[in-house]
Amino acid sequence: MDGKAERLAQGLRTLGVPNAGSAASAMEYFMSLVLERNEVINLTSVTEEREFVEKHFFDSVSCFGWPEIEDAKQVVDVGTGAGFPGIPLAIVFPEKRFLLIDALGKRIDFLREAVAALQLENVSLLHSRAEEAGRDRQYRERYDLCVSRAVGRLSVLSEYCFPFVSPGGFLYAYKTMNAMTEIEDSRLARQLLGGAIEVDVRPTGRALDCGSETETGSPHGKSLPDGAACAEAEPGNRKRRKTDAKDDHPRRYEHNIMVMKKIRATPLAYPRKAGTPGRAPL
Repeated sequence: MDGKAERLAQGLRTLGVPNAGSAASAMEYFMSLVLERNEVINLTSVTEEREFVEKHFFDSVSCFGWPEIEDAKQVVDVGTGAGFPGIPLAIVFPEKRFLLIDALGKRIDFLREAVAALQLENVSLLHSRAEEAGRDRQYRERYDLCVSRAVGRLSVLSEYCFPFVSPGGFLYAYKTMNAMTEIEDSRLARQLLGGAIEVDVRPTGRALDCGSETETGSPHGKSLPDGAACAEAEPGNRKRRKTDAKDDHPRRYEHNIMVMKKIRATPLAYPRKAGTPGRAPL
């Protein structure tokens, strides 16, 4: 295993991923496929390998060990783009079923080739707009967990994503640090779509805190709008690692995952027709 693959494996071990070496090798291969095809179609603006590992791989799988994804059997990735977070999650959770949805056919065509090359038998792909697939009985309220790194305000993402989630399931919305104001702004949308009022905001980046001794920490946080709790450690009394400032570690990627529970069925009026959620957010 070369140096960059070993750094990737080290981060995965920090998260507790079993068979971190083989998972790192699969991710490194996927990165090569993405960067090669990126010369032909626009898949990602991140082309430097160390930054790619941090922003795409570590960010995608930073939820490893969280109870919602550990309990999920069926996971849907809405607006998957180049396959994030769906492909990395499928690599580290081979026992779960994943459906990756994207509106651009060229991206789905690439992912179909990549899934075959990686021999990911737990991944299915769908070329569709989220608004259309979310009204299809084959996909509506069939999933224990929806994950999305798609660009868009939380009120819009909620309308795209909640229709796929079965009552009692969860939505993971990967958002930048400056998106905290969207929690209050999306309150009405989340309630209309069957979501709970509470939003649990958890930081990503645990995989970057590798290379030093461990210490036991418990979650602690600060109050956020709408009663959300921003935990500075992962949920539960788990081991976490101190930040290692050595030059061979990537800089921290400031990202949060907003965790939202679905408590009742989404009304049949949602999602609205294609294009409406973006033009007229709830």
